[in-house]
Amino acid sequence: THLLSTNGKIKWDTQFMYSDVNGLSGYGAFTDVNYTQRRGLLHRFSFDYVDDKLDVSDLGFIKQNNYISAQYGLVRSTSQGLDYFRFVRNSLFISTQANTEGFVTRVGIFTNHTMLFPNSSQFRFEVDYYPERWDDRNSRGNGMFKTDPRWFTQVAFGTDSAKKFSWSGTLGAEQEEINKTWTYSSDFGLTYTCLLYKT
Repeated sequence: THLLSTNGKIKWDTQFMYSDVNGLSGYGAFTDVNYTQRRGLLHRFSFDYVDDKLDVSDLGFIKQNNYISAQYGLVRSTSQGLDYFRFVRNSLFISTQANTEGFVTRVGIFTNHTMLFPNSSQFRFEVDYYPERWDDRNSRGNGMFKTDPRWFTQVAFGTDSAKKFSWSGTLGAEQEEINKTWTYSSDFGLTYTCLLYKT
């Protein structure tokens, strides 16, 4: 199903799924709603339900069975009235997921900020928080276990990729799910574009 309001502010898409494999019936549904409150301010809602018997392996892929999930996101972007940037985008997402037995298996708060400079260089900053949850997948059928709350953060910067020479780099830090140990990461890249022939 698909709905688009006459003023374009509301967009709503829904998919319903049913499978019957070897006499075993399964059900699922995905729905997404985008609401543009005004120019540069977008709300996103989503809700998914997949039971433990849905089987679409012959025609597609789902990330897992047996879950109910909901997500809300707020995206703000602007290119007007900025003194130091050409474009700024800020987003905040809240997501939660539980299995059909009621145990929370995935939950998080995610925030991302992107700033484009006048010379087309770009800076990005992200912070995510994952509260404690139940892991019902990695024990490989041996029950569930609870994970610790953890943080993830990353900063990135890159110069204008449309130029002949550009570079980019990131710095990140992430906690483990069990003992909260920090893991640090970084990368750096260079790009040189040359014209091999003329037409």
